[in-house]
Parts: sequence; C-alpha cells; structure tokens
Amino acid sequence: MNILQRWSGQAHSNLVEVVNEKNELHENIDGLITNKDKISLALVFADCTPILFYDPTNNAIGNIHSGWRGTIQKIGQIGALKMLETYGCKKENLLCFLGPCIGKCHFEVEEDVKELFENTFSYLLKPEEFIVNGNANNKYFIDTNIINRKLLEEIGVPSKNIIESNIC
Repeated sequence: MNILQRWSGQAHSNLVEVVNEKNELHENIDGLITNKDKISLALVFADCTPILFYDPTNNAIGNIHSGWRGTIQKIGQIGALKMLETYGCKKENLLCFLGPCIGKCHFEVEEDVKELFENTFSYLLKPEEFIVNGNANNKYFIDTNIINRKLLEEIGVPSKNIIESNIC
C-alpha cells in the first residue's frame, strides 16, 4: 500500500493547506485538508485540540491542530469553511470530532490570556461559560472545547455532527 503521511511543524496559526499530491510538503501550518485517496493527514499534538473533519458525501477529510492561539484565531472554523469552499461540502454533512486535549480542569492561564479569550469570544458565549476563576493568584481555567464547538455551530455545522472525546 502506497500511503504517505505529511507532517507539519506546529505554527500555532490559523493556516490550513490543501493537500492534492502525495509528495507535497506543507510546513509551519496547523491544518491540512484533502479529498484524495491514499493520503493521510498527520499533525503533531501535545495538549492542543485535534479537530478532525469528514464529509462522507464528498469523501473529504481535514485534520486541524487547534492550540490556544489557533483557537483564538478560529482555526477550526477556518478549516471547516475551507472544506466547504474547496470541496463543495455541505454544513449538514460535515462530521467533526474534537479529540483528547487539555480540559478546562487543567488549562490554567493568567490574566493576559484570559482577557484574549474574553475579548475574542464574549460575542459567542458568556465568559462564565468558558472561563472559570482559579485561585487568588489571578489564575483562570479556560474551556477550549466549548469554544471550538460553538465556532463550528456558528457557521452552521449541526450540533449533532460534533463529537467531543471529553478526554483531558
């Protein structure tokens, strides 16, 4: 079997590339999409959120690395929209999986990052829905899963098509 995996270094960006050929090299991006057979899309994750897409109608797949910086830049939403635009996918057919990642129980940030999330996503959710006060040392806990889910729902992906692993 002649399957090639393409690896990309984490850039913590909102860049999503189309993979059309087996020997393409994509570096310093955080998302890959394709509708070509025998191409797997491999990215490296630490505690960041893997967002996987599949459209069974158009046989298209996507693999998105959404760290906290990518989440702020809405990379999951960008990846989904790129699949819709590039492959003619329909929102109601797009299946999304939010894989294991750091959960709100452990994703501790300081005031500066909390404010970035608040300023970026307060239109989408009430801050108390995705930010939990940590302790007296100005630490906060962020729920990136709910943010990524709401970003996908915002562009019309049905809630029933979004599956969360709920594994921290």
